Amino acid sequence: MSDGPHYSLNMRKAWKRVAEKGDTHACSISEVKDALADALAADFKYENGSESIDKIKDILSNPQGDLLSNNPVEQLEQNRLQFSGHELSERFIDHIQEALLDGNRGEMAVTIGVENALAERSMRYVRSIEEHYLREDSRARSTFLRSRLDQAIRQSSFHEITSELSNSGNSSWKQKSIKKNDIDQGVSF
Repeated sequence: MSDGPHYSLNMRKAWKRVAEKGDTHACSISEVKDALADALAADFKYENGSESIDKIKDILSNPQGDLLSNNPVEQLEQNRLQFSGHELSERFIDHIQEALLDGNRGEMAVTIGVENALAERSMRYVRSIEEHYLREDSRARSTFLRSRLDQAIRQSSFHEITSELSNSGNSSWKQKSIKKNDIDQGVSF
């Protein structure tokens, strides 16, 4: 007997925790949402997100830029090679370029780009988790899990997560999950 399909997920531990909390009826959506934020923070740290964002900000703030191009979208594209091997950082560039093309500049473009990249990462992993549950378990269970994970994504503030990650860097993401020590702190009804 298995302890649940989340154990055999081919993902990092933090994403397995998201699947486990989403699959557990006793966990609130708030707890699933916190696990989602923790998983994004773990990915951000694992893929050197703050270092990538700092490099991107340097590229965008360089007044000289490339002598042949004053276009920040082109400058990011020319520097894309620095970020190869870090999928999340490459998504940052894609979404920051979109924000720049939409008329945003500087810090605002970076913030919007990172928010959108984190939201995209969340949705992609949720789809992967759902597919895994469909293969390993029943359709009803995977549908239940998908609806809870979708709720958690809808209730998540990617702006808050981005701000917290940008301010804390790689070192000190504060996990929002609170350990419950008292019987009165149990499952809410």
